[in-house]
Amino acid sequence: MESTANAPMSEQGKNVPDQNPKKKASFRFKLTDEEIKAQVEGYSTLKFQKTSRGQASIMIGIVFVLTLLALFIMRGASGIPTLNVLVILEIAVYAALGIGVIKGVRWASMAVLVVWTLDKALQLATAPAQAVTILIWWFIVAKFLYNSHQVETARAAMPEKK
Repeated sequence: MESTANAPMSEQGKNVPDQNPKKKASFRFKLTDEEIKAQVEGYSTLKFQKTSRGQASIMIGIVFVLTLLALFIMRGASGIPTLNVLVILEIAVYAALGIGVIKGVRWASMAVLVVWTLDKALQLATAPAQAVTILIWWFIVAKFLYNSHQVETARAAMPEKK
């Protein structure tokens, strides 16, 4: 239970949420203009894992590893020695687009987001009982991919430095 001892009081003496606009939401989908500006200005100086493209790349890596893990679990469980062609195709697409995200290719993060969304839609259609887990994973990964796209779009809109 959250303590309300330091919460501001309304005129009626009831606790009200803090209205301080400088406080950041814990998990917003979009970056603020200030965050985008900081990402663009520090594009080559920030640590890779602190950049939006770095965070998106890490998420793609996690998806890549989990997909590989699922492939080997399914392969072992089914007893079929051949690899699932669709899963191999999925891994190849994530790997190729992931390299584009790492290199800062503007459309790559949006392309991964489209592939990720189609992948989750197929999972929802085939395993509706897992909808909550599927949607949570979609949201987490989509947030990082969209943030990366926001930064790359802002970089592309900047005039070229000569």
